[in-house]
Amino acid sequence: VDPDNPTTKSYDQLKKILCDHFEPAPAKTLQRYLFSKCDQRNLSIQDYVTELRTIANTCEFTAAEFESRICDQFVAGVVNQTLKKKLLGEANLTLATPVAKAVSEEKSAREAN
Repeated sequence: VDPDNPTTKSYDQLKKILCDHFEPAPAKTLQRYLFSKCDQRNLSIQDYVTELRTIANTCEFTAAEFESRICDQFVAGVVNQTLKKKLLGEANLTLATPVAKAVSEEKSAREAN
């Protein structure tokens, strides 16, 4: 099989071919694995949510599942065990609810010190 002659391709087509070759998209399975292992560690709540969103953008989640997957992983990976227990007991969480509660608790803890 003969390869295509580069002179028959536009600049944009050649650029895409080279980018796809040298910077392939990360494997969806790997990205979803990394997403499932993402926890708060020593990150602030806002930094943790940002990291979750960044990784989730590479996971190819459908639009319908995107926010709920981030919400679920947020709860699973949050460091504050008391907060985690409260959140696990709530029905129909949306991402805004646990993030707001976590930010409030983080702020209270900071002010208490």
